[in-house]
Amino acid sequence: MANSANSKGAGSASAQKARKMREQAQARERRTRNVIITVVVLLVLAVVAAVGLVVYKSRSADSAGKGAAAASADGSFIISADGPGKPKSGVPTLEEYMDYSCHACADTTAILGDTLTKAAKNGEFNLKITPVNTVDMVYHQKAADAAYVVWQQQPDKYMDFHAAVMAYFKSQFDAKDGSVIQESAQKSADKIAQIAKSVGISETTISKFKTSDMKAQLKANTDKWISRKVDGSTEKYTPQFISNNKLIELKGESAQEVTKNLLEGIKAAQK
Repeated sequence: MANSANSKGAGSASAQKARKMREQAQARERRTRNVIITVVVLLVLAVVAAVGLVVYKSRSADSAGKGAAAASADGSFIISADGPGKPKSGVPTLEEYMDYSCHACADTTAILGDTLTKAAKNGEFNLKITPVNTVDMVYHQKAADAAYVVWQQQPDKYMDFHAAVMAYFKSQFDAKDGSVIQESAQKSADKIAQIAKSVGISETTISKFKTSDMKAQLKANTDKWISRKVDGSTEKYTPQFISNNKLIELKGESAQEVTKNLLEGIKAAQK
């Protein structure tokens, strides 16, 4: 996820797709540059997507991801009433595509994370989280490397780890401090290890972060997402929510309204 000609052709197609997405994002930004985005309205992800926050990045990968075997076959993490990785039958599935260095994803996790996790564990729906490359700062890569290890070794701790990793990114983005999340892979790795320890991840599990390399898995996740056809969706951005292969756009002028509309959207998507 050959010969030289095929490689060049694939590279050209990927470059054209990435360029097209950048051009679309720039066009959307010109149309909406006068929109004033408040802290609350940042959670209206249709607007966040419209200003071109996220641009797909295609990158080559030369090694298979280590640790992905414990995730689902498509590299996602499934939370349900039946336990990690065990989708409950007879209930809807809410899919979230996200990037660990996407500030809209971090904002969304801060507002919706607990609600979605509790609802999934209560059996209202399955929550399926798939990391993809969009903003793709070094923090994202290191967080993903660690996330797959946590999922493999201590899956019951995954959502605590996920929330804490996103909360730290949000704190740094809001402070306009890129010294860890953007500028240093080593500082990102060290901070993620600290975060893992703070939420109860064992030293044995943390020690495996250094040898985890999920570049290939992230690229596979991203390529599959980009090529996926979803009802109601003409663009790719993160976070993106889907249920029953239908796009669910987050809308609202308050956290409560956004949450309410999302939960109603899941139900409506099943019809």
